[in-house]
Amino acid sequence: MKSTNTQDDGLASSMLQVVSLLIAIGQNIASDSRRNNQQIIDCYEQIQERLRYIKQLFGEKFLANSFLSFYQGMMNQSGGADFLTQIGIAYSLQGKYQQAIELYQTAQQIYHSSRNLFGEAEILHNLGNVYFSLGQYERARDDYKKAKNIWSNLNENYREAHSLKNLGTVHLSLGQLELGQLEQVKKPYGEAKKYYNQALNTFHNLNKKIDEAITLSELGLVDFFLGEAEQGMEKIQKSLSIHRQQYKRNPVLEATSLGYLGVAYLLLRPWGDRSCSQ
Repeated sequence: MKSTNTQDDGLASSMLQVVSLLIAIGQNIASDSRRNNQQIIDCYEQIQERLRYIKQLFGEKFLANSFLSFYQGMMNQSGGADFLTQIGIAYSLQGKYQQAIELYQTAQQIYHSSRNLFGEAEILHNLGNVYFSLGQYERARDDYKKAKNIWSNLNENYREAHSLKNLGTVHLSLGQLELGQLEQVKKPYGEAKKYYNQALNTFHNLNKKIDEAITLSELGLVDFFLGEAEQGMEKIQKSLSIHRQQYKRNPVLEATSLGYLGVAYLLLRPWGDRSCSQ
């Protein structure tokens, strides 16, 4: 009798720990500016450990099976996919990309099964970001395209524009992989220009000045790689001008445009004039 009570206490304690850890993760996510991604990961991994413990030691008990089924059922709904997405974001921000991919893919399946197109597009966007960080540009491109198509069907113009911009960035990176092979390099840069221009038009029409400026600076780089130096210079200068006109100026974004501008001047300056002044 005492042994049974001890087991029941152990099961109750483990279930309570899972609930407490779920609450802790929720509070951490909700705190936003004070969000601690490593704490989120630690809590999630403790949950998985507790669930394995419950299954292994109390798997024959009705209460344990009911609790595990309830947890799994909760995770298989859109709310559970939202939870898994947040855990995936935490892993991604900590540079643990494989764990992030696994969680994102699970969440995507749940969103797809529940026909939550908004959630599925967000996950595809996140997967594209992870693959881009890993240098897997083709896979990033494929996921960005899928997200872009969903946003288009949902008439989410702003989010679609971000997918278009991301597609431009992917093709810019693909072009840089082909540097030194002129014929191969033209195609990805041409694709990058197409996507950047589409994103730029939407950002401009929606009066999203910061997004417009960022897109202009990257589009300017593409122009340079395509041999359209004057157009590239104009776009980067316009980007810098927009950043400087903002009420709250972002020094990082402004410095990025200045860096692009510096590269542009170096590319435009004749090689014979590039000696350091004495």
